[in-house]
Amino acid sequence: MKTTWTIAIITMIMFVLFPPLANAAAQGMGPLGLESRGRMSPDEYAGHEASAPNPATANQVTSESASVTETSSFAEYSGQKATVQSSTNMRQTYLPSYPAWTNSTSSQVPQQVQPANLCEGLGTCQRWVFGSLTCSGGGSVSGQTATLTLTAGSTVTCTYTDSKAGTIVINKSGFNGNGVFNFTATGSGLPASFSIATTSQMHFGTQVFTNLVPGSYSVTESGPSSPWVFTSLTCTGGGSVSGQTATIALTAGQTVTCTYTDTKMTGTIFINKSSVGGDAQFNFTATGGLTSPFSITTVGGIGVTMFSNLVPGSYSVTESGPSSPWLFTNLTCNSGGSVSGQTATITLTATQSVTCTYTDTKGATTGTIVIQKSAVGGNAQFNFTATGTGLPASFSITTAFGDSNSSTFSGLSPGSYSVTETGPSTPHKMIVQNGRLASSWCHAKC
Repeated sequence: MKTTWTIAIITMIMFVLFPPLANAAAQGMGPLGLESRGRMSPDEYAGHEASAPNPATANQVTSESASVTETSSFAEYSGQKATVQSSTNMRQTYLPSYPAWTNSTSSQVPQQVQPANLCEGLGTCQRWVFGSLTCSGGGSVSGQTATLTLTAGSTVTCTYTDSKAGTIVINKSGFNGNGVFNFTATGSGLPASFSIATTSQMHFGTQVFTNLVPGSYSVTESGPSSPWVFTSLTCTGGGSVSGQTATIALTAGQTVTCTYTDTKMTGTIFINKSSVGGDAQFNFTATGGLTSPFSITTVGGIGVTMFSNLVPGSYSVTESGPSSPWLFTNLTCNSGGSVSGQTATITLTATQSVTCTYTDTKGATTGTIVIQKSAVGGNAQFNFTATGTGLPASFSITTAFGDSNSSTFSGLSPGSYSVTETGPSTPHKMIVQNGRLASSWCHAKC
């Protein structure tokens, strides 16, 4: 009777001074929310509820196998996961502070309740990633599962270590245009290769890698291919930069952002139009991706069309016509362009600017060039080269019966021309006598 009254008085004092402890004791739980169960069978050491033990045989078990698996490492929580003690057949489980977990009772294993949103009610969600699992005193480890073989009187302790997940953000900025850019990467959770496409007028794209374990990572931009050139790489929040590679030593909960910037190196072609004697619309065709056809209308005798943001490569522009009363007069190009008749051929390099100027004259009269060939002492074919719009690059004149012969080129625009005789070959030799051009026949050595 005295013992009964003593227990009753102690219980009343606990309810008054330590309500939480009294409640826990009333529910069969130890302090700090630990489930305390006496004389349990090793069958119940597993991470799930086993059948109730037979009291008659509970103390006769000498060894048993059990497994414990961590089932959630998403939302933030704290506490050691599991400690199994066979010396007293008592299992103790520290409960996470996450509110979706329920307290254990004297007859139930703690049950995990997973809401649809694991971050619900936590404010800013901090995710976790599994780090490691070790067991001492026995047991084997595979991934996040500890398999324990308990013998009578043995103690096995398994420790799960989780880390706050880290994040790596890769930004891509394409100055002067949009494109698709390729990368390679190393580190757990990163793909071996990936690509980022820049879009819109911002020329920007991004790739985010979440739920990363602490460790070493690297990201390297491949290329880029022409007309793009790598410009810069910066990292904030951590990481080091070397060329086109970002090396990141990610810590728990860390976010590292690295921004790669490439510049599109483009060239420009200017087509100038000069109209002498008036103004008009002049028509052109083009190749290489330039707008074709296009036209230029002169005002005050001058007009221009610009083609910008051009990738390096070959382009051509040709003036069509012009129609009467206009006459094509001249075409010139600065460095990077070559001229043939009314066509400009342009080999554009990165950042280069090429200007070609077409000149037409209103009411211009066409001219005629006559090349006459006289052969003294015999007949032969004589060869010539020429330059100037309307003249062939090469031509020949053949004399007959000792008479002279000629070639006539008419309808030529005003401008500069040249004609050069090539050779002649032996036995003829060009000589000048008394200021007159003549040819002598070589009967011997000339």
